[in-house]
Amino acid sequence: ILLIYIIWESFITKRMVMFGNQMTTSIEWFQSYPPSEHSY
Repeated sequence: ILLIYIIWESFITKRMVMFGNQMTTSIEWFQSYPPSEHSY
């Protein structure tokens, strides 16, 4: 059971890292162009 838990935890950690990378790219895509901080 301990081995299954270790494998499951490593899978969840790797998946969260992949999901985090995808979230950063998707947030950049969903930002309005040009960004609201840039005032011309």
